Amino acid sequence: AAEAACAEGIGVISIGEGGMFSIANFETMESSYGVEKGGAVLIRPDGHIAYRAKHMPQNPASALVAALAIAKGQTPH
Repeated sequence: AAEAACAEGIGVISIGEGGMFSIANFETMESSYGVEKGGAVLIRPDGHIAYRAKHMPQNPASALVAALAIAKGQTPH
């Protein structure tokens, strides 16, 4: 999914195992953003949540590309 975002010119920050940042308590992410481990949140620079996946999507890259299209006012493919 990160590769799909980079292809769109979007910077990615990964939080958690293997990510750029880690958090001491995942419950913070869960309660703050409503996602479980493996979920995702796309946050615009103005702080608006443009996309949220509570669980890991079956195809994370496709889900991200569709979310980016919607956030840009386009119809997802």
